[in-house]
Parts: sequence; structure tokens; C-alpha cells
Amino acid sequence: MFNLYLKKIEIQGFKSFAERTSINFDQKITAIVGPNGSGKSNIADALRWVLGEQSIRNLRGNKMEDVIFSGTEKKKPLGFAEVTIIFDNTDNFIPLEYSEISISRRMYRSGESEFFINKSPCRLKDIKELFADTGIGKEGYSIIGQGKIEDIISSHPENRRLIFEEAAGIVKYKLNKQDAIRKLDKTNANIMRISDLLNEVDNQKSTLKKEAEKAMAYQSLFNRIKNIDLALTKNNYNELIKYIDEKKQELKKFIEEKNAIENIIKSMTCEQQKWQNKISDIERLIEDKRNIKLETMQNYEKSKNTEAMTLEKIFYNNNEIERLNNELIKTKKSIALNRKEIQIVSNQMEDLQKDCDNALKELQTLEESRIKLKKRLEENTKSLKLSDENMLKLHTLYSEAKSEISSVETFITNIVQRIGKIELSISEYNKSNNNLDIEITKMNGRIDLLDDELNRLSTIINELEHEKNQIDSELSNIEVEINKLEQDRIKTFTTLKLYLDLESNLEGYYTSTKEILKLINRDEKYNNTFIGIIKDLFKVEKKYAKAIEIALGSSIQNIVVRNEESAKRFIDFLKTEKKGRATFLPINGVNRSFLNIDNYDKSFFGIIGLANEIIKYDSHLDNVFSYLLGKTVIIDNLDNAFKFSKETNRKYRLVTLDGDVISPGGSITGGNKSSESNGILIRKVLIEELDSKLSKIDDDLNKLKNKKKTILNNEQAKAMKIKEIKNQFDTYMTELNSLKNMIEQRKSQEVFNSKEVNIKNAEKNDLLNELERLNKKLIELKNKSSELSVAIDNEKNNNTHYKSLDLEINKDLTDIDMQISDCKFRIKIDSKSIEDMSLRKIKLEEEIDDLNAKTSQDENLITDLKFKNEELKNKLEKTRENIKELEEQKEKENNILEQILTRKENTNKEYYKLQDLLNSENNKLYKLEKEANTIEVELVKAEINLKNLIQRISDEYKENIAEIDISGLIIDDYNANSDDLLLLKNELNKLEGVNLGSIDEYERVKERHEFLSAQLDDLVRAKSDVERVISEINTKIKKQYLRTIKQIDENFNIIYKELFGGGSANIIINDEEDVENNDIQIMIQPLGKKMQNLSLLSGGEKSLTAIALLFAILKTKPSPFCVLDEIDAALDEANILRFTSYLSKFKDNTQFILITHRKTSMEIAESLYGISMQDEGISKVLSIKLDDFNEDSSEIIREA
Repeated sequence: MFNLYLKKIEIQGFKSFAERTSINFDQKITAIVGPNGSGKSNIADALRWVLGEQSIRNLRGNKMEDVIFSGTEKKKPLGFAEVTIIFDNTDNFIPLEYSEISISRRMYRSGESEFFINKSPCRLKDIKELFADTGIGKEGYSIIGQGKIEDIISSHPENRRLIFEEAAGIVKYKLNKQDAIRKLDKTNANIMRISDLLNEVDNQKSTLKKEAEKAMAYQSLFNRIKNIDLALTKNNYNELIKYIDEKKQELKKFIEEKNAIENIIKSMTCEQQKWQNKISDIERLIEDKRNIKLETMQNYEKSKNTEAMTLEKIFYNNNEIERLNNELIKTKKSIALNRKEIQIVSNQMEDLQKDCDNALKELQTLEESRIKLKKRLEENTKSLKLSDENMLKLHTLYSEAKSEISSVETFITNIVQRIGKIELSISEYNKSNNNLDIEITKMNGRIDLLDDELNRLSTIINELEHEKNQIDSELSNIEVEINKLEQDRIKTFTTLKLYLDLESNLEGYYTSTKEILKLINRDEKYNNTFIGIIKDLFKVEKKYAKAIEIALGSSIQNIVVRNEESAKRFIDFLKTEKKGRATFLPINGVNRSFLNIDNYDKSFFGIIGLANEIIKYDSHLDNVFSYLLGKTVIIDNLDNAFKFSKETNRKYRLVTLDGDVISPGGSITGGNKSSESNGILIRKVLIEELDSKLSKIDDDLNKLKNKKKTILNNEQAKAMKIKEIKNQFDTYMTELNSLKNMIEQRKSQEVFNSKEVNIKNAEKNDLLNELERLNKKLIELKNKSSELSVAIDNEKNNNTHYKSLDLEINKDLTDIDMQISDCKFRIKIDSKSIEDMSLRKIKLEEEIDDLNAKTSQDENLITDLKFKNEELKNKLEKTRENIKELEEQKEKENNILEQILTRKENTNKEYYKLQDLLNSENNKLYKLEKEANTIEVELVKAEINLKNLIQRISDEYKENIAEIDISGLIIDDYNANSDDLLLLKNELNKLEGVNLGSIDEYERVKERHEFLSAQLDDLVRAKSDVERVISEINTKIKKQYLRTIKQIDENFNIIYKELFGGGSANIIINDEEDVENNDIQIMIQPLGKKMQNLSLLSGGEKSLTAIALLFAILKTKPSPFCVLDEIDAALDEANILRFTSYLSKFKDNTQFILITHRKTSMEIAESLYGISMQDEGISKVLSIKLDDFNEDSSEIIREA
């Protein structure tokens, strides 16, 4: 037996279990019983739920929050549901180092759900993996209910296959395989993505190599320009330094004069500050006096308020004293009235006590009389009983005689009737044989007609099935097409997503272009100046895309802007951020370029047109695209390009559809490449093409699915027609077999009828002899009956006398009992009245005590209020004295404030005299500063020019002009002038489209190419490893699955024979090669019948067969525990005995929990739990030890 077993379940808030409920399970068989609707199946649902059931349908609900207790009229709904199951894991069956393992699930009404293993949070996946291949879990066979029985007998093979997979222990392998397949899909996607990226990087690498070579030539010319520029700029730098020094000396003289005047102003400002401080002191003093005055006013108002409040309190206290005196008078009157009522109640109690004593004496006398009458009654009862016994004996003898007479008469009547029936039967048998001959003749005629009809229907069925097979074939072809389209869609979507990702990541763009695009996206102020990248501003057919991309070259990443100012702002950004160089095309700042090739034979030379004419763009961009492509001719192939170049004296730039280029002058560029030059235009065209292709695939898929639906409907109609005709065929066949059986039966009946006629004649003779004997016995019995009737009449007279005496005594007893009852009633009434009056007396005395206490309390309050009034009068006197003092203080403070205000006015006059002198000195200082500012402006201009010069050299060449030594420069460059520098710069500008970042970009792309190649090799190796793992898992699954099915099949056949007393049962696998998708058929051959499918059995046979299969699975791979939820409901009593008998054989290996209505199932349980709803809507658990089982405990079982 497993040491692992389900020890306990704890439920709180789950469905009808509102309160925390615990159930301890027996290690062998535990039964759970209760009436319908009591919630017993909710225990099985709780086990499913805690083990991870996610389907609310399997939990018998509509939405997941239905599992939380929803409340009743008396109890509020709960906010969460929680279930915990505890396993005994002493033998470490579950590979965790705990002797007990608890699994918990908690769900809140918000929908949040939590899982725990030993109170530690975990995932549902952890619980599934923990119980995989143990038979425990939502897909296992540890919880079997009506739904699971339906799955076993279901016509859907996938439902049945899940149970066999769990029993075979391949669930873990399948989970591992699913993980491996996901990894393989991910690896394939990565291989495709890396391959596409590698192709893209290949394109970039070849393009960047050329651009890097061009950039190095550019750098060489740039360095020569730099040397000349540095030499000329150094001379300008030296002249500016000399000019700045002269201006600084002039400025120094003005500063000295300015400082002298500023000292005078500073001295006068100090004196002014002293007067200002005096004024501030006086103002503070004024403020202080005003505050004191305000405080005095506030104190005065406060004292006046205190005076009014004190008078009001004295008035209130006087009114309260008067009220309390009135209350004292009323209280004393109440005390006097209560004392008078107490005296009245005491007198009434004495009168009632006397009446009660008299009634007791009378009761005693009546009781003695009653005892005497009882004795007389007992003696008469004995005599009456003896008479009754004699009467009973006589009546019994009389009844027996009468009964025997009646019986004999009945026998005689029956014999007469039987003789009549026998004669009638003989006549009917003879008539029946004649009718049977007629029926046999008619049936043979009907059989001939049915044979003809069956042949006709068989022909129709064959034709219809042929048509259905054709439809199935067409449907299969459509499904193949759908699968191909869906695969094509996945591939197209993956490729489109890859290109879109490359586009969104700006792969293939120059660094400077990327930075400009990022700037546009994050700063909206540039939106009005930016029009777009050349690549995004036109459309081109795919067949011309390669030629246009070659024609544009690096210009495809040129940036179109509104005007020259916009271009300058972007160039300043690139310089400031050091993000490289880019080419900008102001929309109205570029000149149109145009060629006229209309005079040439276009078809002869294979001319497709000017490059700007075969693309589509907005008309306001005409200048831009005319400038870029207006002098490039697109020709179909290189041979025609050679002819046209020669014809035009090699003065035009020609580009073929294959991307070959003939430049003005005759240079030719071409060769074999894996993809287009830069790739970003081709990528744009491919994105548009793939998006269109994806839409077309979706349309085709929808059309095919609609066509499939139509064919399916047609197939279903054919199937229905076939089924209808087959039903008719079966009906005729049944009728044919029935007619043949009926003919055999009728022939047998004729033979039987003849035998019966002979038997009936013999029986008639025996009955006539018996009739003569019974008539003699009837006469003897009638004589005996008359004698017994006389003896009964004599005993009746004695019995009547005893009954009359009994009535008389009982009447006397009834009269005495009424008198006794009357006395007892009087005693009870008097005692109750005495008790009530005693309580009333106590209550009155308590009221007197309360009133005395209130009197004392009121007198104390009056004394306190009088004392408070005296205190308030003293306080009032003091307050009035204080008011008088405050009025005098107010007058005094007004006088002091007037004197201080006069002082302030005199001080202000002195302060303004000094202010006039200070203003005069400030005017002198202003004139001097104005002259100094003029010199400073000239000096700042010179310094700005110097700074700009230094900054320009730093920005353009990253050099410090102050540290440059002219002697270190090349002699030719040093002797060059500004005209030479201008010529060199013009030459540099002719090298348009140079990408200086391409040198570093080429190195970066080269490194990335190597990295992606290594990644691709790793992914190919990883794919091979995963495919090997999947192959190994498939082998293990197949081997283990087939071995387990074979064992279950053997056990199933044995157990079926034992449960059904014979027959055979087999499990058939349709395809042993595809074990994960095969159909499992269960074929049954009941005793004495043909082999048939499980679906053809009756309801009871299906249930018992499914139970036999469950036992076979448990025998092959036992589960630690098994919950059987009312699976015995469809079994009759004979089958349920077989079920319980066989279940007992498994209890030593598997723990069983039975949820049942059936008494036979309850009897095999070691422990019994009853579920009831004492409160409506709330389930309660009653535990019953079967050793102590009694009638009280069985109430729930009777309800069940």
C-alpha cells in the first residue's frame, strides 16, 4: 500500500461551506453521504479546484467567482474561498523532504488566485509537475465523478486518451516535449531572423566598403585644407591678440577714475544708511506703541465681555436653584404614595395565603377518596379480562369453523369453475391452432416483400457512401490547401515582421541620419522644418527598385527640409552632438536637372526612361527628384546601355535594371551581388509587397474556409441521408428477423397446444373426484358451528355486567379528578398572585430608595449653585475695577504716540538733503561708465572674433589655435593664400554624399557580420540537439504508453469477466505508430452476445463497464487515493454488490473516498461523514463512527 495518502481537507468559503470545515479521511474507505442539494459533491469539486482545475464547467459553475460562498438570507457573502489538502508523505512518495505536504489554493472575489505548497507561495505549474504521472491531478483518475465516467464511455477519443496517458505516466514526458517543441519553434524563428539579418548585413558591408574608401580620399583632401586654414588663421589670431591688449590699457585708465568716484559715493551711502537706521528705529518704536495701544483695547473689550458673561451665569444659576426646589417637592410626594401602596399590598398577601392553606386541606381529602375507587376498579378489571379471554377462545373456535366452511365452499366453487375453464381452454387451443396456420401463411408473404426492399436500400446506401467519399476527398484537398496557406501566412508574416523590425530600428541608415530621425521623433518643434528622407518620399515598382537604389546611391538617405535655415539648424545639431555629417536638400534651394532623350529610339536602345520619370512622388518635390535623378537614364540591360553610351558619346549616366552603371566618361560599375546596394529601398518595396501578399493570403483563406463550410454542410446532409436510409434498412431487417422468429414461435405454439389438450382432459377427471369428497366434509363442519354459537351467547351476558360496573367506577374517578384539578388550580393562582405582589412590594421599596437618593442629590446641587453665585459676584467686582484702569491707560498711550510721530518727521528732512548730494555724484559716475562701455564693446567684439576663430578651429579640426606652431606645417600649405584655400574647398565640396562615419560603420558592420555568423552556427547546433531530445522523448512515450495499455487491456478483460460473470472486454489502439493522437476503442462482448462498441450498451452496463476499466487502471498503476463521486448511481442492486465487493479488494493499495446515496456502498466504509444543511444554503459535516452507529446517526442516511 502507498504510505502516501490523503490525510485531511480543510474548506472555508468554498461554495456552500461558509465556515471553516475539516474532514479527516480513513486510510482505506471513507464514505460521504447526504441528501440531494446538501453540498456533498462540493467536496469533490474542492479537491478538483485545489489541484488546479481551471474549467468552471467542470466545477459546475458559470464563472470562477461562483466557487466563493455567495451568502444566504442570514449570512453575508464571503470575500474569498480557500481549500487545503494535507498528504501523509512519510515514505517520500512525493520527492519533497517533508513527512506532511499541504497544497492550498485561495481565490478572492476580485479574481486574484494564489497557490501554496506547505504555505509557501507557488505557481499552478509547480503543483501540476509535483503530481504529474501519479494519477493525482485534474486530468488524472484520482477524482472520478459522473463527468469522468462520461469521459471514459465518451465517443470522443481525446477525452478517454487523457486518462490512459496519466495511467501510462507519460504526462511529464509530454510536458517536456511541449517545452522542447516551443524551444524548437523559437530556434527556427531565430535561425530565420538571423539569416535575414545576415543577408541584410552582407548588403551593408559591401556598400560601406566603397563608401569607406571614398571617405578616406575625402579625409586626405580635408587634411590639406586643414593645414592651409590653420596657417592663415594663426596670423589673424596674432593680430587680434595685439589689438585686444591695446584696448585693455585704455579701459584700465577709465576704471581708475571710476573707482575714485565710487569711493565718494560709498562714503555718502554709509551716512545715508545711518539716517535710514534712525528712521527705522523710530518706525519700530511707533509700531511698538501702536501694538501696546491695540493690546490695551483688546484687554478692555475682553473685560467688558467677562462682565456680561458673569451676569448671565448668575442669572442661570438662580433659575436652576428654583427648578431644583420644585423637583424636591415632587419627589417627597412620590415617596409618601409608594409607602401607602406597600401597606395595601401586604394586607392582600395575608388574605391570599389563608385561601391557599384551605385549598391544600381539601386536596388531601380528595386524594384519599381516589385511592379507594382505584382499588375497586382493579378488581373489576380482572374479572372483565377473564371474561374477555373466554369470549376470545369461543370466537376463535367459531371463526375457525366458519373459515373452514368458507374454504371448503370456495374449493368447491373453484373446482366447478376450473372444470369450466378447462373445457373452454380445450376449445381455445383447437381454435388457436387454426389461426396460427393462417398467420404463418401471411408472414411468409411479408418476408418476400422485405427481402426485395432490403436489396433496393442496400444499393442506395452504396451509391450515397461513394458520393460521401468523394466529398471527403474534396474536403481533405481543401484542408491541405488551407494548411499550405496558413504555413505561407506564418512565413510571410514572420518575414514582414523582420523587415518592419529592421525598419523601426533604422538598420542600414547612417549614424547621422538615425540621429536626425530620433531628433524629429522626440522634439516636435522640428516637425514643420523636416519633410522626409528621400527613401520615404517616393514609390517605385519592384522591377525598377534595384536600378533606382543604385541610381540614388548614398543620396537615398539625403534629408529634404523646408529651406536653407532648416538645413542649418540640423547641421548645427550634428556638429554640437558630434553625430557625423549628412546631406540636406532645401525643397526650394536645389536646381532642377533635365535631360532630353526624346530624339532617341527608346525601343532600340532599351530605354525605359529618365530615373525621375519612372518613380511616383508629390509634385512639390519635383525640384528635389529632378536634381537627384533627372540626369540618370534607366535602360533594360547592359548591352543596350553600351549601345546608347556610344551613341551619346558617353556623356550620360546610365543604370540597368540589374544595377550595372555606366558613368559619364565611360567608366563601368557592375558584377554579381547577393542583394541590392544599400537594401533600405528594396526593404521598403518588400514590406509593401509582403503586406499586400498577407492581405491576399487572408482573402484566399477566408474563401477556402467558406468553401470548406459549404462542403461540410453538404457532407453532413449526405451523412444524414445515409443515416436515415440505414435506419430504414435496420428497421426492415429488424422486422424481417422478427417475422422469422414469430413463424418459429407459432409452429412451436401449435405443438404446445396439442400437448395441452391431452393434459387438460386428465386434469378434468381428477377434479370431479375431488368435488365429491368436499361436499361430504361441508355437512360435518356446519353442525359444529351451531354448538359454538350457543356457548358464545351465554358468555356475552357475563361480560356485559362487568363492563357496566367498570363504567360506573370510572365516572366516580373522573368527578374526583376534576375536583382535585380545581384545587390545584386555585393553589397555583394564589401562589402566583402572592409572588407577583411580593415582587411589586420589592419594586416599590427600591423606588423609595431611588427617590431618597435623588432628593439628597438635588439638595447638594442647590448648595453648590449658591456657592458658585458668591464666587461669580466677587469676580464681577474685580472685572469692573480692571475696566476702569484700562480706560486711564488708553489715554496715556495716545499722548506718547503723538510725540514720537513728530520726531520721525524731523529725521526724514535730514535724510532727503543727503539724498540730493548722492544723486549728483551718481550722474558723474554714469558719464564715466558710458565712455568705458564703448571701449568694452570694442574689446568684446574683438574677443568674440577671437573666440569664434578659436571655436571654428576647434569645431572643424579639433585643434587649439593658441598652441599651433606654423613652422610645423607643410611649406606649400604655409605659403598658400585664401584663394588657394577656396579652390581646395570647392574641390572638396564636389565629393558629395561622402559619409565619414562609413569608415567606423564599416568596421562595426564587419564585426556584426562575424557575430551573427557565429550566432547562426550556435542556433543550428541547438536545433539539432532539441530535435534529438524530441526523438528520444517520442520513443519513451511510445514504449511506455503501449506497455501500459497492454497491461490495462489484460486487467480489464479479467475484471470485466468477474464483474459481469463472463464475456470479454478489449482495448484497441487504431494506430500504434502515432500514440499521441490515436483513437482508443473499447470493445465489449457481453455473455451470450456479439462483440460491440461501448456506446451500444445500456446505461447500467456502460457505468459498470467504465468502473471495470477504472479498476483495471488502478490495478495497473494504483493511485494513492481515489474519489468516487456518485459513480454507483446508475447501478442496480445486483451490480452495486459486484462493485462494492470488488472495491474492497483494492482498499489495501488505494485510499477510497466514496460520495454516494447507496446504502450498500456505505456499508463497506470504515468512516462515514454526513453532509446536511441545518441552515439553508450552508453545508455542515457530521462524523459517524460506524462502531457507534445508531438510529440517531442514521437520520442523514435516511435522507440520502
